[in-house]
Amino acid sequence: MRITVEELLHMYATGERDFSGINLKAGDLAGVNLTDVNLSASNLIFTNFSDANLTGADLSGADLAESQFDRANLSRAILRKANLSYVVMRYACLQGADLADAYLGHGDFEGTIFRCSNLERVSFYSCNLRQADLESANIVEVSFENTYIYRTNFRNAILENISGPTKRCETIMPNGEVVSDPEVTTSLKDFWP
Repeated sequence: MRITVEELLHMYATGERDFSGINLKAGDLAGVNLTDVNLSASNLIFTNFSDANLTGADLSGADLAESQFDRANLSRAILRKANLSYVVMRYACLQGADLADAYLGHGDFEGTIFRCSNLERVSFYSCNLRQADLESANIVEVSFENTYIYRTNFRNAILENISGPTKRCETIMPNGEVVSDPEVTTSLKDFWP
């Protein structure tokens, strides 16, 4: 069902929260408050969510390809099986979010907070994780192939069955050790205790 931004915001203001399955392709939701909204299985490609508050939102199965999320708050959001390919999500907050089985390939996550998030079976293929914070995240069966990791925080993260050679420059490993090897390409899993 095609819906306009104005219709969505009006219905949200009147208490509606379930917008699952909508088509809001290329919508501008920058700076809006959509706390606890249900946008699961929706077509949201090319949508601007910069500075939006999506705390507790359900975006599971949504197509968010090439959307903009700079500085957005997605704390405790559900993004299971969401398509986040080519998104720009710099300095966003996904603390406590559930991204299991999501595809994040080619995304820009510079400075993004993934603390305590569920990242099981996520693909970070060819992503930018510069200065991202993955402290205490659940990182199981995750692909980091061709991923840029610089000053990325993995302290206390749970890592199992990860793949992908990558360069790690000034990266904080789960045990707190800082690893700097700008000239060496190797696998992250070699450094997990």
